[in-house]
Amino acid sequence: MKKVKPFDTVEEPEEVVIFDEVDELEALEDVDSPSSEENLVDQKIYLIFLSGDNTYAVEAQSVKEILHRTEVFPLPFLPAFVSGLINYNGSPYTAIDLEELLNNKSQISDIFLILNTDNNSCLKVDDVFQFERGIVREINSDSPLAKNEYLKAVVQTKQRTAFLLDVSKIEESVKNRLKGF
Repeated sequence: MKKVKPFDTVEEPEEVVIFDEVDELEALEDVDSPSSEENLVDQKIYLIFLSGDNTYAVEAQSVKEILHRTEVFPLPFLPAFVSGLINYNGSPYTAIDLEELLNNKSQISDIFLILNTDNNSCLKVDDVFQFERGIVREINSDSPLAKNEYLKAVVQTKQRTAFLLDVSKIEESVKNRLKGF
């Protein structure tokens, strides 16, 4: 398999994650569903990552870049879910600690997903797995996670199951919660 760089990349190669290209035939195989032909149309590509004890996914086009070993410049008097600012290509980006935002314990990490939006924000995560094709399924309504405003659904890939994050709701919530600061 050849190596590919996802999306836009910076000039410094130590900050860019290189993933194996997903084999198209493997990616289109059944992901434990009764009708694989029906689901082939619904499959999209997602970035699968780890934050805290949970596996999450975001739509691939929502991520501009993945940065490692990035310095965070803390800002005083902000809520704990804002780790501070990072410098991304000369522009300040708000570093959102996903675990703090989800009311879990803060994480010690220097991996950031630069979001492909106009809000100059990024998500602080623990680890990144890879880009995978998956099928979206509804969250079980009995699950306590069904009430979480930041989760859209569940993504089922060939290798794992992940919670699909609603990036626009996360950014909107952070923006609204920071208005008073």
